Amino acid sequence: MNTIRLIIHLSLFLFIAPTYIFATKVNPETELKQQEKDFALFRKALYTIESKLDRRISIDSIEKVLDFTENAFRTTVLTALDEFRLYARCINLIQSGHTQAAPTKAVLKEYVLKAKSLPFDMVMVNKHLYVSGYEPPKGKSKNAPKSKKKLTDIPIGAEIIAIDGLSIAEWMTKIGQFIGSDEDEPVFEYFVAGQAFDFYRFLATEEHSEQLSVNYVVKRDTLAQTIQLTYPPLKLLQARFKATEIQQEKDQKSLGTMKFIGSDVAYFRFPSFASAFGKGYTENLIKQFKKIKKKKKIETVVIDLRGNGGGNVQSELLSYFMEPAQIVGNYQIEKRLTRRQSKHIKKNDLFYRNYRKNIRQFKKMEKKFPDFKGQLITYPVDTSLIFHGNIIVLTDEATFSAASLLASQLKTFREAQIMGSRAGGSYYACNAGTLTFELPHSGIRFILNPNSCTSTLDTTAIDPNMKDVDVEIVPEYDPKKNIYKKNWEAVVKTAIKNAPK
Repeated sequence: MNTIRLIIHLSLFLFIAPTYIFATKVNPETELKQQEKDFALFRKALYTIESKLDRRISIDSIEKVLDFTENAFRTTVLTALDEFRLYARCINLIQSGHTQAAPTKAVLKEYVLKAKSLPFDMVMVNKHLYVSGYEPPKGKSKNAPKSKKKLTDIPIGAEIIAIDGLSIAEWMTKIGQFIGSDEDEPVFEYFVAGQAFDFYRFLATEEHSEQLSVNYVVKRDTLAQTIQLTYPPLKLLQARFKATEIQQEKDQKSLGTMKFIGSDVAYFRFPSFASAFGKGYTENLIKQFKKIKKKKKIETVVIDLRGNGGGNVQSELLSYFMEPAQIVGNYQIEKRLTRRQSKHIKKNDLFYRNYRKNIRQFKKMEKKFPDFKGQLITYPVDTSLIFHGNIIVLTDEATFSAASLLASQLKTFREAQIMGSRAGGSYYACNAGTLTFELPHSGIRFILNPNSCTSTLDTTAIDPNMKDVDVEIVPEYDPKKNIYKKNWEAVVKTAIKNAPK
């Protein structure tokens, strides 16, 4: 699954302004029927679209959660925000990490109008929360003289360590109940909440006050301040989400890059595997590994998967590190939708077109090879290009799906060293083939995944420490640098220093 899609959905902030919504009279009975119909469609969609729904908990447990949630929709007319809370909580409880709910404009408008937000933008980097910026006062441009009167003295770059007496870890325990996570992995929850922390803090807060106490660290000094709450910093959110979305669109077109560092290291950067297939990708890999062969002195290959939300499973890339050809995993189209089942699926969408394309390819393979069950087999590449030296794989909290599977496969088959920070995605299995399902009344959208992929690791003997990095490298946060990069270069240099000799 391309998990980054959830973050793109949060860019609905782009279209929100703190304007008033005029209430309209709604018949309670009609509203309850619409709520109930929406939830019935959501429930059915889980079973007809989402692959491996019971991977984490039993069907009986899932049924109990769904029954409890459905009862809430039957008995109370809910606001948009409360509806979203219920769906998000339900998804968290059934532990289908690849199923995600995206807030609608109505949800975010209600959040804005209730306006109990800290007055600065925040970002999460490696489980640490930082102040990333302030909006200029209304009516003033960025270049206008700064007002002497400040809402807060907390500087940009300060680390927030507690809000309202709760540490960030304690807040994440409360926030986590509204985020479905892969294998119940808290790293995933930190990653998602870190993009819109105050929105999720608002969801998890039962009683709202007009001010909050904030504890923060500046130059190793721990300080405290009481902050008056205001409207969310929408312009900053707008700019940050837009920049992230542009970068992600660029990354998804990338075939990967390679450069030499010093005389003995080849460094590959794969920001996404969305386009990592086909003739162009094949030619790119051949070109890069020919360069490595020509260099002759390359002892270590670094494969940087930080920020890589997945895409196409990487049997082809694995082929340059393994011989002979062998099965490295399995990819299955678990749910093949009928037209009726796909009624509420967003079809003008690259992911839906890829889903249909995959079905056509699978049908051809099944017809040509009767024993074909979606086996992922390494490619027959020029054996002179296969690299036999040291391998370092860099991961972080935004490494998911096909990217995290690749990390586990390289660790298993080639004893690669995993460095950086713990991956957010599974090392064993994942749901894939992202589709967007929209409810007709509330408009809430869900990310559902009809396909599944697995590695060859023995799932009956799962090592809970498998995802732990061999060398932890946590980049420092610098608000003056591009947040998206998170000091990539510094981490790479540290990884090379720690390379096995």
